[in-house]
Amino acid sequence: MEINNVKLDWESILERYITHLETEFPNLDVREKMRPIINDLNSNKLKSRVIIGSGKVAAYAFFTPAGFYSDRVYGNIGFLSEETFSQDRMSNLLKWLVSEAAVSRSLLMIDRVFNMPPLGEEIFTNMGFRLLRRIRMERRMDILVPETQAVEGFKFEGLEHLNVNAFSDAEYEAFSTVPDSVLMGKLMEERHNFTRFIFSESDIYGSINTRASRTCYFGEVLAGAVLVSNQRNEASGTDPLILTVFVKKEFRNRGIARNMLLQSLHELKSQGFGVVHLYVNALSDARNLYSSLGFRESDEKFTEELHYLPATVNGP
Repeated sequence: MEINNVKLDWESILERYITHLETEFPNLDVREKMRPIINDLNSNKLKSRVIIGSGKVAAYAFFTPAGFYSDRVYGNIGFLSEETFSQDRMSNLLKWLVSEAAVSRSLLMIDRVFNMPPLGEEIFTNMGFRLLRRIRMERRMDILVPETQAVEGFKFEGLEHLNVNAFSDAEYEAFSTVPDSVLMGKLMEERHNFTRFIFSESDIYGSINTRASRTCYFGEVLAGAVLVSNQRNEASGTDPLILTVFVKKEFRNRGIARNMLLQSLHELKSQGFGVVHLYVNALSDARNLYSSLGFRESDEKFTEELHYLPATVNGP
């Protein structure tokens, strides 16, 4: 039996999920971050659905705010335990999310489903979803950092002359041909606003390490960049995080990304950091570059998985 947007105690419903996240990410104040979502669910400000089994909530789904990008909606699915999972319940909740997203013709994105066994993946596949899997890699700074090499015709520097909007446009262009492009909004103004947010000191991305971040120019054209955050993201402790590495398509295969990364690693080592992290698409050839520079895959629990349904995206 399904129930839509009725008075429920969402703190109780999500308790096991919250406890799970607290175990996974002890550095993150999960309850504090979940508090606004729980309040909005209890007030029926967020669309939600639950499935009742044996008189109790067995499974749930709800939407959370879209954040900076208006072209997408975020859906969440969970089961109170592995025993309450069933393919019928999973299909029911997923079809509801798809239907609601279709009303606004938005890109539907769903994080990892709580208490879903591997067989649940088949349901996503059958409904046309694609899986974006990003792996966290780390590099210990006690490993020797190779020397940098000049790349003829290109100028490498920090962020001194960087135009934030130009950075945003170059990053979008660089990622436009790869699966990670789904992480970026379609509207230029929204992308620019998000980039400005990253460059401002926030409790999500921290402050940008301007000395360790690098840019590469071909004449006056921004060819690529490496952006490093001083503060952790949700799981990385106090170690720096490389937020993005990109080189525009026409400038690739010339050693630009390697050179920028080496310069960043040398600077981070000189600043006394012991470890640096980054995230990379599991299918990306960039994993080979990072491995050659001494990066190794972190614990599996830090892997990010996101299902998205491109068929619901509005036209350009």
